[in-house]
Amino acid sequence: MTLWRGGRIPFRNLTYFQRCHADPARADVFEGSHVDLPQHSIRITRNTGETFLVNAAFVNAIKREKVHVFCLSTVHAEELYDTFSADCCVEIFSPASFIASCQRSLMRKRWKGRWRLLSNVVEYYAADEVAQRNIKDPRLIPFFKPDSYRTQHEFRIAFAEHQALELQQRIVMAHVLTEEEMLRTEKPCTRWLRTRNAPNAMRVHRNK
Repeated sequence: MTLWRGGRIPFRNLTYFQRCHADPARADVFEGSHVDLPQHSIRITRNTGETFLVNAAFVNAIKREKVHVFCLSTVHAEELYDTFSADCCVEIFSPASFIASCQRSLMRKRWKGRWRLLSNVVEYYAADEVAQRNIKDPRLIPFFKPDSYRTQHEFRIAFAEHQALELQQRIVMAHVLTEEEMLRTEKPCTRWLRTRNAPNAMRVHRNK
């Protein structure tokens, strides 16, 4: 209950969630990216003018090692206790106050100017359908998740180094998409943000 008692908030980088394979509720190999995977072949044209058809995905990504998130849900649902093997839930009943407290912490001398605070509900998407948000906006990339996580109703607070929010675009052959993401070498990391007033915006619910 460190979060509740001391106001220390664990922000884990997106790489952490990409790597936690033993926890299927949290693990997402495509964290920090949006994947557009058409059901049909696409035509690629080389500089030589030669064209050919391939099954490929368009990936828009950011530097997930440099983006840290605190994950919440917008619903208090019994099934989420089972999903996350939890026996209690910390409700943030004043989200605006909580987020403002996080922002003030980032403005302290040690952190000032290095990080940018972002917050938003997560958009769940199907890789073969058009997303509602702009997939080319790097500020929105941390808030995309595959449709299979929809029941979590996630809300995220994130802080990112400025250079992390530079859009990276690539085309990946569909049959090696997951394998390529797994082979990336970023390191998981947790940063603790100490907030002074955050506990005043929270209360605890115990699973019955």
